Amino acid sequence: MSELLTRDDFSGCLESVFRLGPASGDRLELTLQQVSEPVNCPGQESFSIILRGPAEKQLQQGMYAFEHDRLGLQEIFIVPVARDEQGISYEAIFNRLVP
Repeated sequence: MSELLTRDDFSGCLESVFRLGPASGDRLELTLQQVSEPVNCPGQESFSIILRGPAEKQLQQGMYAFEHDRLGLQEIFIVPVARDEQGISYEAIFNRLVP
């Protein structure tokens, strides 16, 4: 995994595809649907992203290696949060300490 990704990194990738890395054994593509507004507290920043995958294959909550054309290989902890006939939505929350 490379450097820590920021909200701006993800915002520049809306509607792009994140592919599950080969180590997971699953070949799925998830599309970045949403990047939340940042929540800033003294010494901390937080934001979340929503990725959408196919309805026929649900991933369990956990850490997955994702490949992205611009962001490279990243490990992201996702949680399934919604399901409908078009697919399954997953959320990842990022919290980090800031100076």
